[in-house]
Amino acid sequence: MIAIDGRTDDEKLKELLAAGGENYAVDYKETLDLSNQRCKVEFVKDALAMFNRYPGGYLVIGADNNGFPSDLINSADWSQFDCTKLADQISKYVPIKLSPLVARRELDGHTYFIIFFKSPDDGLPVPFSKDGTYRKGKDTVAVFRKGDIVRRDGGQNGRISYDQWSEILRRRDELIREDERKRINSLIDRVTVALGEKGKTPPLVCGLDDATLDSSLTANFEHNEFGKITHFINELSLDAPQNLSVVEDLAVVANRALGYGNKAIAQAAIDAIYSAYLKIQDFTQDGFRQKLACALAAYEIGAGMVLFRQWDMISPFVNRKSLPNGSSYYASWIREAQVGASRSNLLGGENSDNLISVALERLSTRHIILPNLSFAHSKNDGALSSSDERALDLLCSFDYLFCLCVEISGDGRGSAYPACCVYNDSRVEQAVIAAFGPDQPIRDALFPDKTVEQIAAGAMEVTRRIENQAMQYGRLWGDDRTGLRELFIQANLNTG
Repeated sequence: MIAIDGRTDDEKLKELLAAGGENYAVDYKETLDLSNQRCKVEFVKDALAMFNRYPGGYLVIGADNNGFPSDLINSADWSQFDCTKLADQISKYVPIKLSPLVARRELDGHTYFIIFFKSPDDGLPVPFSKDGTYRKGKDTVAVFRKGDIVRRDGGQNGRISYDQWSEILRRRDELIREDERKRINSLIDRVTVALGEKGKTPPLVCGLDDATLDSSLTANFEHNEFGKITHFINELSLDAPQNLSVVEDLAVVANRALGYGNKAIAQAAIDAIYSAYLKIQDFTQDGFRQKLACALAAYEIGAGMVLFRQWDMISPFVNRKSLPNGSSYYASWIREAQVGASRSNLLGGENSDNLISVALERLSTRHIILPNLSFAHSKNDGALSSSDERALDLLCSFDYLFCLCVEISGDGRGSAYPACCVYNDSRVEQAVIAAFGPDQPIRDALFPDKTVEQIAAGAMEVTRRIENQAMQYGRLWGDDRTGLRELFIQANLNTG
């Protein structure tokens, strides 16, 4: 699952290249020449196929079919990749205005252009309004015809087939349901106001929209209606894990409780997610999709634990186990979900690196999960907003602490995968300061009953694992600007 979030920054480029091959969300081209009619109409077909698969997709120019850099891009006319010029080329063949987002990036001495195609909000596919043809000798070759509807399917672009329509219309159905929810929540809002005037807290029921859920949770926490909140958690748990949005609602409650310093309520929501996770005994792609939803909720809550400095909750949270599954053993339930999602191609690559990016997309599009960050509502230039940057730091810091806690405080029969390896080391500075800084109580909370020698040994092993994994992507990792990690290891471990 590649996060289709509209980002075009350097770290997004690394994520797209790390996919290891073309898929539904990313296409690669070594170069592009829009002065050539054949290349032009083939580009338009590829672009519309991306636009027509909601919520969109990416084209990376400058990479071969496996995501490796290609020098062919160096001979291209880079001025043709201007957003307006590309939109003009597409508009000649479609009945509505479709505007891609383009960014030029330099990575390890190679030039790339990232083009993001955002689907129309209604998710309905757009047909071609005229033929797309080119001349080949005396013949006219048609790449597409007027009225054709093309769509991205797997790593290919082709005409829409009958069996795809149920998925295509899903977005339209969501909009209809959302419209209905707005009417229902409008009624709930009026009830909430009436209850507030009588000194009573508003209801907490399943299916509230985010604005109503936000105000209801705030009122109930501030009036200490913990029994009502616990009842709400129990109601949500009845629908998890089948209803993936309910799993995320539990993460919303957990983070809200962490923000109010109510560990008991946060733990109740976490227990509900973990209980739902253990109930998933379907080892098909649908089952792993449900497990992935639980893992994403775990990362969202983990970011909240770092944000609200609830250090003592991290180790027992990540070191919970999955149920035995044949000969497979995982040190953490979260790690099992990552492996299953990767093997089922739910993360768009062979490893679990994209999980952080997918979690970031959730945090930045559903602001209620971590409302304290006040996310920007638009990223028209494809860059990270300041709140996105903060959220990414929190996710990477949690991921790093996840690895440390499993290595240092786990049972020694497995490890955690460092998804943070594709990001800059500076992303985990908050975790480094917490784990290796001068505040001994924080370190004791993170790694209870562990000696400094055990912590240093674990830190050295996790660093080695992250550095090795980063090198597989041709990157260096380990530039700890604080210097705290290396000093702690040297002071407490004989590495000579």
